[in-house]
Amino acid sequence: MSGRYRHAMPFGAELQPGGTTRFRLWAPAAPRVDLLLAGAATRAELPLQALAEGWHECAANAPAGSRYSFRIDGGASVPDPASRANPEDVHAPSMVVDPLAFEWQDADWKGRPWEEAVIYELHIGAFTPQGTFDAAIGRLDELAALEAVFPGSLAFVPDSILRPRFETAFAMNNLMGMQVSGFPLGSSGGGFSWTFDPAVGTFNRASGTFGPVFTERALTVGRRRMNFGVNYQRSTFDKLEGKSLADGDVKLYTGFTTPGVTAFFEDSFRLKLTTDTVGLFAMYGVTDRFDVGVAVPIIHVDMEAALDFTATVRFGASASTSELFVGTPVTGSATGIGDIVVRTKYQFLRRQGGGLAAGVDLRLPTGDELDLLGAAGGQTKFYVAGSAERGRISPHVNFGFTVSGESDAAKSDETFVFAPSDEINFAGGVDLAVSPRLTLVGDLIGRTIRDTIVLNEAATPFGGSFRQFRGDTGNLNILLGSVGVKFNPMGQGLIAFNVLFPLNENGLTDNLTWLGGFEFSF
Repeated sequence: MSGRYRHAMPFGAELQPGGTTRFRLWAPAAPRVDLLLAGAATRAELPLQALAEGWHECAANAPAGSRYSFRIDGGASVPDPASRANPEDVHAPSMVVDPLAFEWQDADWKGRPWEEAVIYELHIGAFTPQGTFDAAIGRLDELAALEAVFPGSLAFVPDSILRPRFETAFAMNNLMGMQVSGFPLGSSGGGFSWTFDPAVGTFNRASGTFGPVFTERALTVGRRRMNFGVNYQRSTFDKLEGKSLADGDVKLYTGFTTPGVTAFFEDSFRLKLTTDTVGLFAMYGVTDRFDVGVAVPIIHVDMEAALDFTATVRFGASASTSELFVGTPVTGSATGIGDIVVRTKYQFLRRQGGGLAAGVDLRLPTGDELDLLGAAGGQTKFYVAGSAERGRISPHVNFGFTVSGESDAAKSDETFVFAPSDEINFAGGVDLAVSPRLTLVGDLIGRTIRDTIVLNEAATPFGGSFRQFRGDTGNLNILLGSVGVKFNPMGQGLIAFNVLFPLNENGLTDNLTWLGGFEFSF
């Protein structure tokens, strides 16, 4: 199937039904505009009539193929900026074109699915020396062979300018995967810890405090005792490396510089990322020293992202023009089971109110890493916990190392997720028994994520005030503070409330994460 099509242009050279051609030029500062016309056998210079809003127009007998240009105020002649063709050169006269003279053969072409499509802006007149469609057809294989992430429009940009965009995108995706799915879930130990007294056949409280929320102590729940808990935790990630995500402070730059002109885009990234997590916990005392347990997180992730950009063209040292384009937010959400954690802890040294214990947390990759519900690989954390009790005060410290695996999605070239890195884990804090029913809790929680992508701010070629992140390989050190309370309203039940807050600005941070929950021992 074939067809002929015509798009009526309100400017430039437009063939009319009566056989003439209407010429129209927007030149609001020009008092006079003349048409220079060169046909097959005639040459003419005709004045254009000045119209409202800066337009100039005239009609002339100029069939398809006629060459024409405009003379501005009796000075130099210029081609039509809206011409359909400039056969000789972009600075030479334009040519009148009849769009109905071409018969299109594309009626049966249905295009490509969006996930397979790449939009490539091609300037036919500058793409080949001939400046024609026929000449461009001979080079289409070269375009298809391009393997750039953004072919065409960014192909002329130096690698030193393009690289930070991709590094920042990779780092942000990596950070979201690691920090959203790997956020602290809560301690495996119960608020009530028991020891069995064989002399009288009863259980006694092992500590006067109810223990920490996010760190471990050396105490166990007690032989044949069960501890069960439910908590709710809400996180809203506010900053990336100290830059506000909501206000578009994370910026990226793309463009080029020449001796006379600098042109670049400033992309401002806006992100709202919120997680709501319900954690289900259970711990069982196999013996008086050995506990096994499980933690099941149910996670809801909400994300809204937008990209605003400002186009800037700078001429020379000072003159410049800029225009802001506000992006439309893209939203998404997911709900599901996160990474289930299987826990064990063995107290190998017992002391009054504490001692030393070793534990293993096996994080199973049950969460969907593509929806930020889990990490892109399993993890195994080995740790040692020490605790003691001095009157109403119970200090505790933790040291551990996490070994990480890699999921199939992380290995695939078709997905944009990254396997978690190995980690060094450390924590410490103090519990204070204000009364037999109330404990105040304070902790420091640290993670050193090894050999991952870290972001450092660096200058761009576009000026000292235009700075952006650049990705490097290194260790990411995350430090959180935690304060909270545990209250025993009755029996062997506890109500807990806790807040987490960042103590440095590394990675993705939430100004305040809060947690509330309850647990019961029986």
